[in-house]
Amino acid sequence: MHNPTLSLKTSPATLARRALQDLGLSLIEALAGWQRARQARAAVQALDVLDERLLHDIGLHRSELLSVAAEVHGQAERERLHALRATLLLH
Repeated sequence: MHNPTLSLKTSPATLARRALQDLGLSLIEALAGWQRARQARAAVQALDVLDERLLHDIGLHRSELLSVAAEVHGQAERERLHALRATLLLH
């Protein structure tokens, strides 16, 4: 939210408009967060059906599924170095 500079001359209509804009931005941010969480849950469900060997083949362990989904969908900072990128950097 922004912090508007208020003066004695700020009209009630201006204050109301700013409040509605702030509310709208807050709702948009909340909906975006809900959408990211929903996408992350779907990713975990999709990965969870894979067997251990296939997870290993794609470079994952079952214990990482929640954090991988959170990273991919913007709920956590990306911390993993992707195998392909690491291979390219080493050569």
